[in-house]
Amino acid sequence: LMLPRDAFLPGMVSFFVAHLLYIAAFTRPTGWALAPLALALLALFGIVYAALLWPKLGALRWPVLAYIAAILVMAWQATGLWQTAETPATGRAALGALSFVVSDASLAWDRFRRRFHAAPAAVLATYYLAQALIAWSVTG
Repeated sequence: LMLPRDAFLPGMVSFFVAHLLYIAAFTRPTGWALAPLALALLALFGIVYAALLWPKLGALRWPVLAYIAAILVMAWQATGLWQTAETPATGRAALGALSFVVSDASLAWDRFRRRFHAAPAAVLATYYLAQALIAWSVTG
């Protein structure tokens, strides 16, 4: 997603599919978690963030909105899994999912709203942290 714009949509589609697979993984152990507080906070964040990005998205408005929904559902279910199981592994999964949200929010802000110099470092640091925590959550 950090590559030039001509590769952005295919990259976003691949990450969208990855988030759907994460949702499946996070809902598999206990089913869909309600986690109403997490849902409310993530939905509020998503609505505000989408509203801030909306005027700058152009033709990518609907794909970006779908992506925001997918990543926030992924974070919601990871957080719900942690609230249900309350283990160190599920805590790492939840922190990893939330780190993914921060990574993608940073990338979207830099790409669509306002470029900032530290964006590549912020995006990659939180992305690698997210992947590491989620992978570590699988190992127990």
